[in-house]
Amino acid sequence: MQMQTEAGVVKLEVPYGQDATDRHWGCPIREHWGLTIHQQLSLALEEKLAFTITATSSYEEAAALAQKWGVVVTDSTLHPLTRRLGSRSEAQRKEQLKTPPQETEPKRAPAKLGVLMLDGWQVRQRGPGWGRRKTKENRVEWHEWKTGVYYPIEKPIRSEGGRGVIEGKLVIGWQGDPVEFGRRLHWEALPGGMGRAKARLVVGDGAAWIWNVAQDRWKGAVEMLDFYHASEHLWGLGRALHGEVGRTPSPSTAARGRKESARHLEKLKSPQRRRGQGG
Repeated sequence: MQMQTEAGVVKLEVPYGQDATDRHWGCPIREHWGLTIHQQLSLALEEKLAFTITATSSYEEAAALAQKWGVVVTDSTLHPLTRRLGSRSEAQRKEQLKTPPQETEPKRAPAKLGVLMLDGWQVRQRGPGWGRRKTKENRVEWHEWKTGVYYPIEKPIRSEGGRGVIEGKLVIGWQGDPVEFGRRLHWEALPGGMGRAKARLVVGDGAAWIWNVAQDRWKGAVEMLDFYHASEHLWGLGRALHGEVGRTPSPSTAARGRKESARHLEKLKSPQRRRGQGG
């Protein structure tokens, strides 16, 4: 058996055969160490490479950094390593999600408000045709990566310069079904006391899936459009009613625009406004 370690390549002579109890073929040493059938990297080296991958922005950069501390690897080695460790981590997380988490500080007073921020953005990933000279499959694919943030608001905390500070913030990421994303964000937020928060606020960009997740997971929470997208909607409304900046509308158009603006703004401020409207 040959293993690549931080000290170099190590060759071991180990037994291989059929287990007399269940009749499966294998290597006892590999099974005892928790190695997969074709694993060539030692567990210690895998852990160090995994940290290097997370601390860099690409597999090529991680491979170059690893060479600086004495291990020669390529990006084609690091990519399957990431997939294997990621699959193992995901299996462990699925088991954890079956059990409700415990609060980290159960005796702490309930927060006045628990804030949940949800967003989705596109990430560039390798497609099935990546690395091939000739292929009809996509070399690059774009997928939506969902990001969720939770933090409690208990008492105002400020830095020495007077700026507000958020305490106890957690961030999760998920690529996949929005309902599962909401379940995972809820599970992660419970240790921070979200279940006992006196009120909840969900902030999003107006995407329909965000409000659907809020209704499914945090029914009764206040739903708010974030400042950036709210301002974009208002600017768009203003341009639609008054035209572009620098152009002087006619008196009748200006009067009609002021009336329409007031009506639309009242709708935006109305507590009876239907949830989920937005961009």
